[in-house]
Amino acid sequence: MKKIDTELLCLAVLIQSSRLLIEACDFLGNNLNPLDLVHILAVILDTKESAIKEALNGRLTETGILEIFPESFHCSFTNVFTVFSKTFADHLLIDESSDPLVWLKDLVTKSPDPILSLENYAKLSDEIEVMIEYLKEAISTNKKGVNILLWGVAGVGKSELSRVIAKAVGCDLLEISNQDLNKKPISGEQRLCAMRAANAFFCNGSSLFLMEEASDIFSNGGGYFGGSIADSRKSFVNNLLEKSNLPTIYTTNDVDSIDAAFIRRFDFILNIAQPVKHARAKILRDNLGSLLDEKTIVEMAKCEALSPAIINRSASIVNSMEGKLPEEKLRSTVTKLMNNTLIAQGYQRGLNLGNGAEALPSFYHTDFIETENDNLQEIAEGIKRYPHARILLIGKSGTGKTAWARYIADYLNKPLVVKRISHLISPYYGVSEKNIRQAFDEAESTDSFLLIDECDSFFQSRSNSSRHYEQRMVNEMLTSMEMFNGVFMASTNMLDVLDSAAFRRFDLKIKFNPLRPESAWKLFLLYCESFGIDAPEYLKHEFNAIDTLTAGDFACIGRRDKFKKIKNAEEFISALIAECDIKSPFGNKKMGFV
Repeated sequence: MKKIDTELLCLAVLIQSSRLLIEACDFLGNNLNPLDLVHILAVILDTKESAIKEALNGRLTETGILEIFPESFHCSFTNVFTVFSKTFADHLLIDESSDPLVWLKDLVTKSPDPILSLENYAKLSDEIEVMIEYLKEAISTNKKGVNILLWGVAGVGKSELSRVIAKAVGCDLLEISNQDLNKKPISGEQRLCAMRAANAFFCNGSSLFLMEEASDIFSNGGGYFGGSIADSRKSFVNNLLEKSNLPTIYTTNDVDSIDAAFIRRFDFILNIAQPVKHARAKILRDNLGSLLDEKTIVEMAKCEALSPAIINRSASIVNSMEGKLPEEKLRSTVTKLMNNTLIAQGYQRGLNLGNGAEALPSFYHTDFIETENDNLQEIAEGIKRYPHARILLIGKSGTGKTAWARYIADYLNKPLVVKRISHLISPYYGVSEKNIRQAFDEAESTDSFLLIDECDSFFQSRSNSSRHYEQRMVNEMLTSMEMFNGVFMASTNMLDVLDSAAFRRFDLKIKFNPLRPESAWKLFLLYCESFGIDAPEYLKHEFNAIDTLTAGDFACIGRRDKFKKIKNAEEFISALIAECDIKSPFGNKKMGFV
């Protein structure tokens, strides 16, 4: 810095840190204007006013270290001539260190080493590899205005990925704090100022900046009045994004609230989705492998809402109590911790351990699904080769439509987003269409399969519709279908009500039928084995006399067995027949032990 810059900064630091100097400055009046400020500073520092003017328009104010006439109703000397942070001023006076991290330690902190590795983000390996090489090049060439945006729901590991990237690049990661040393929150505007100042102090370093929770700056909170801090300081923020001295990683949960003018100034924008099932299982093993058995880990990993953050926090709690509580107590505790967090986040089923309502049985196979001229296993292999399809699943309740959708997603190691009418229909104008669009966006951004269960309400024939909102929903569904770049499945048992245009847009229509006798017998044997009962061969002929038995009927009795045990094969068959009779009370032929 120039001599005049050093003198101005020292004066500002002394005034801001000394009560006596503050009181003395109050005698200079409360109605100062810029010319008054220049004159006073020139007298105090015994220099020319022209030198003061030049300095006040120079490096100190450009970097935000010195603030001249910030927004204030009181134009006293101490209000129009200040350092951007009082704690920064205190550190300059007290600390002898020349390390900027010491001066800015309430605003900028060195990020800890990562816990995870690049292997934990294998799904994004291609994008991350390019990003790492780009950052290495940017740092080596001192490229300005390098910005990366990582977005995704809370807990998916955005901050951890930032640390992993910094480690791979081979540099420090400096976090812009969201709280001061007294644990008091720092406002979005203060964080922006800290970011600008940090750019000045670390302009020649080999580091990355991390701005977590960037919604503090970019988001308007979804309100109708007023905008975000960034919107009100658009020129300032644009300048910061375009001219930042060090590459900066921003993280946010909500990308929709960021203005397009800011979005286009990011070099990389990466959606961090929930890890796939095998990745969740690996994180569970790494953190809780000594406590949980493999079966429990596999069951927990099936919960698609279980994020790395929930696993890591729960593991840190129970691991800290290791040796102080019995292992059985720790196992139940970690399950409760995860469950309670998931439920508090809105996932009412939590881990759903031991609940087979939606889980596939361990012996599930496509051989137990009856279709017309369609080999479901071949279809699964085809989708594996070309993961872009629109499939309509047609059949009565219980024939295995939803189960097959879950199977194929699991078989291809893809998350399955399931939406039902309660998730999408809203009484408010335009919200149903928005929910439909967001369902497709969610599936595409997370590389998931999408299943609309019981899709009749969304594909009703528009020629028979008398309500405008129903026509709008059908139009939105058809448009979203065509634009969706993934695997979309819809199930229905009311084929006759579907809109003809919707029907044509499905690449494949699969008709699911009740079980054939031989398939029903094979499934019967497997369930008997799981119940621990014998299945006499002479019962096989009983299945020839029924034509409405479905895999769903077996699943129903399987769930019942958990609280009302099936004692023998005869009772099992009687229960299956009763299920069929309830579905069609006047049309079934009675058989067997009734």
